[in-house]
Amino acid sequence: MQHHDIILKVSKIKPEQSETFCLDDLIDELYIFVKQELQKSGKTNVGVEVCKYSNIKKCWVSTDRTRLRQIFRNLLDNAVQLTDRGYIFFGYHTSVNNNINFFVDDTGVGIYSDTNLGLSIAEGLVQQMGGKMEVKPAEDAGTSVHFNIICTPVEFFEN
Repeated sequence: MQHHDIILKVSKIKPEQSETFCLDDLIDELYIFVKQELQKSGKTNVGVEVCKYSNIKKCWVSTDRTRLRQIFRNLLDNAVQLTDRGYIFFGYHTSVNNNINFFVDDTGVGIYSDTNLGLSIAEGLVQQMGGKMEVKPAEDAGTSVHFNIICTPVEFFEN
C-alpha cells in the first residue's frame, strides 16, 4: 500500500467527535489492552509501565476519544509486535502551557519503517487532530514516539 492510499483511507474516517472524558481512564484501558496482547503473544519478558502526569488530580480533556484511542492502539500494537524483552512505556504529561504531550516508548527492534501501516494511520490521525508526531530511536534501543494534538485539560468535578 502506498503512502497516498493510506492518507486517502485516513481521510475517509468520520469527522472528529469531541467529547469530555477522563484521560486517566483511557490510559488505564490501554494498559489492560497491552497486558492482554503481550499475554496472548507469550511475551512474558516485556514489562508495561504508564505515566499519567498532570498538574491536576485527574486529567479530563475535550477531544475525539475514538481517534485518540486509535492512535494509541496503532502505536501500542507496533510496540507489542516488535518488543520481545524489556519494556513498553506510554502515557502523557501536561506541559507548563497546559498542552498535553503523549508518548509510546519501547525496547523493541528499533525504528518503525515508513511502510508500517499502523504508524502511517496514527500519524494521519494526529495530523487531522491538529498535531504533530515525532518518531525516533530510543536512547537505550527501541523506538520513541511522541505526539501532541489540539487537546487541553479541562476542569471537571466528579459527583
